[in-house]
Amino acid sequence: MRLNSSIPNILVLPHVAVSGGAGIYIRSAIKALSRYANVTLIGEAGPAYPEEDAAIRHSSLPARPVLPAYEGASAASFLVNAFLAAPRAWRLFCWLSRRKSELATYDAIVVTSSIDLLTLMIAKRVIPSLTGICFVQENAFLTGLRGRINRKLLREPQVNVSISHSWSANAGKYNIQSLVVANTFDNIEIEPTPDTQSHYDFVYVGGGARNKGFSHFLAVIEHISKDRSIKASLLGHLSGPQKARADAAGHKLELIGSQLDCPGFVSDVSHYLRDARVLLLPITEPHFCRPAIEAGLCERTFIVSKLSQLEDFATANYNCVMVDRGDVIMWSEACLRLLTDDALRHKLARSNLKFAKRDFSSSAFDEGMRKIIAAC
Repeated sequence: MRLNSSIPNILVLPHVAVSGGAGIYIRSAIKALSRYANVTLIGEAGPAYPEEDAAIRHSSLPARPVLPAYEGASAASFLVNAFLAAPRAWRLFCWLSRRKSELATYDAIVVTSSIDLLTLMIAKRVIPSLTGICFVQENAFLTGLRGRINRKLLREPQVNVSISHSWSANAGKYNIQSLVVANTFDNIEIEPTPDTQSHYDFVYVGGGARNKGFSHFLAVIEHISKDRSIKASLLGHLSGPQKARADAAGHKLELIGSQLDCPGFVSDVSHYLRDARVLLLPITEPHFCRPAIEAGLCERTFIVSKLSQLEDFATANYNCVMVDRGDVIMWSEACLRLLTDDALRHKLARSNLKFAKRDFSSSAFDEGMRKIIAAC
């Protein structure tokens, strides 16, 4: 409930610093919310978002009672954090209670991930008038033990925001309502260019993250290189052992006439997407792949693992090719087919460009943020 003015005061707790797709989405959300509300960032990740219109307070909070219940987070991580949740929740409750008069000046609290639903719940217990808003990642569990806990906690916010239509539809089966606010891309300055000018045949984005398919990518590139010389780039952070493995693969490929470059983490992948003919997304678990849309804006297509819950960005044989997860032979065949069939590759790329511009507009994103503000 709004307290004293037509402009609401909102606390935003970012769960991660600016990195990857999650950080980019959070930055866009903070900018959009700041146009219609007084936004204050809290938590250790807050200073990573130096938005001109957002204040930063309490960048050092007590350890939060997080519950990582989503695909990509291990069961062991969930159990460890669940064990620590009770003492952390109590310390956070005491910390917030001591600042009750300050918190009472706010109309809403926004958490940017379902891992912080317990923090949202505690804040609302301290200040019952706070409107709770949760941005839910697209792979948050809804089934199993972790899913049951998520479903219970997802009834705490007044507004759940999803970036995924498929997750939102699935949540609706459990009477969990959510507002879909998809990523925004059309405000990114990316110009499509003909892939005939591209230096690389393939580009992979994701580094060594366990759900991105790092090992599978290397296996596919090595297998293709048995038949023909190719050039590929691997973007993203790699651990020491992963970097050594990639370097060894690159040396092996060089001996047979192929090339593998590893630029590491880059903040803007569009240059590398334009400089390749096909994006490879050999993901091991379903999640929203932002580079697929960025590839579309560069007029490039992609190959992605055939998994459920990818409908928000991947339609087989329309804007991409989908191949069984982990099948090196089938992936290699699909890569070679797109590499040699210019007409098919360009047809999928044009469709991906059209799809990206139609479904991921800044105007729709802004309208979604307006609806969130209206709930405060």
